[in-house]
Amino acid sequence: IQSHNDDVKTIVSDIKPSTSINDLTSLSINDERESVCDIPSDNNDVKTKFSYLKLSPIIENLTSSQNDETDKAMELLTLDTPLLTSDIKAWKPPILPTKDFTGIPTFIDNDFNIYIVDITNNSDSLENVNQLISKNYDNSAPQPQDMFWHKGQPCIALFHLDSKYYRGEVLDIFENNNVNVRFVDYGNDEICSVSSLRKNLILTDVPIQVNKCRIVGVKPVGETWKEETIDLIYRTILEKECYINILGTNRDKDILYIKLNIPDTSDLANLMVTMKLADYDDYPEIIELFPSFFSD
Repeated sequence: IQSHNDDVKTIVSDIKPSTSINDLTSLSINDERESVCDIPSDNNDVKTKFSYLKLSPIIENLTSSQNDETDKAMELLTLDTPLLTSDIKAWKPPILPTKDFTGIPTFIDNDFNIYIVDITNNSDSLENVNQLISKNYDNSAPQPQDMFWHKGQPCIALFHLDSKYYRGEVLDIFENNNVNVRFVDYGNDEICSVSSLRKNLILTDVPIQVNKCRIVGVKPVGETWKEETIDLIYRTILEKECYINILGTNRDKDILYIKLNIPDTSDLANLMVTMKLADYDDYPEIIELFPSFFSD
């Protein structure tokens, strides 16, 4: 799915919500640390009469992933105890895979970082997250507190192409009541109206479902990656099950260094060089290297 933001290329998986959640209650949120977005009185995008979220029933038949931490977080959703919305500073970071995995790319940014969902260990988690969010936020109206945001703040945000809500993070605040939001479970950015963001959060114990990856051994032809190269590779690997060979990670453990193999195709790095879309490059310094990456 392409975004209207010209600076990025975005995709969102086609998820059809079917499960539900029970008795989520709102939690007061401290707005003192937040930047105030100027809201003109004639702003047609903001409803002057706010209605509160109508959040209904507990989830049914929720399947868990093979990952222990994600399992525990998702299992909490099957308990009879009512779940409270939470005020947090950030979503839980993604769990680094401990060995090679099969993954589905969701997005490529301008620096040629590829965002990949691990379906070997988390085959159902992203779908379950989106089902719950869709059930409880679709057709919701903003509350007064939803008009005030600061950079780095987690949110639930509406993606304009499918009119569905997803977990997000505010990257920047602009004039005219617009903010730049990263959809954290996919990697793409979107310019959103503040009226399409929600502060009441659920699933705060569930880690981000996508890993930020970087292919080793290649560099752009020229100083930066060309938009047409990103577009072509994006179309080539979009939503395909690719085999990911993990070489290591960086010091902050927020980027995986990988080799990516496309189904029925050779290594992506070799393919790009053959097509003259990239040049070979030295491997980066692997700051962190886990022995388990090389074990069965």
